[in-house]
Amino acid sequence: MEVRFAAISEQPDYSPLEGMASFERVSDEWVAANNGDAFTMTVDIGISAVIGTTIWVPGVEVTVSGGRWANLPELDGPAGLEIAKQILVS
Repeated sequence: MEVRFAAISEQPDYSPLEGMASFERVSDEWVAANNGDAFTMTVDIGISAVIGTTIWVPGVEVTVSGGRWANLPELDGPAGLEIAKQILVS
């Protein structure tokens, strides 16, 4: 797992990513209440997958990189979002 932060005052334009098959918007009340945006992208290669979740709220963008391996618990979009929220709220 990797977590990255970037100070970004204006909301980035994620629209070029929306047409990609692996793009999935993550809806969350806390993100919406903070005028933010969240999405995940998954690169599935069979037994494993790389999953990146990006959360933007005014002033900061957080990206949580995780994945899935066989039958182990995965670090998917909702899990990545919860990690980012715990860091941002504290």
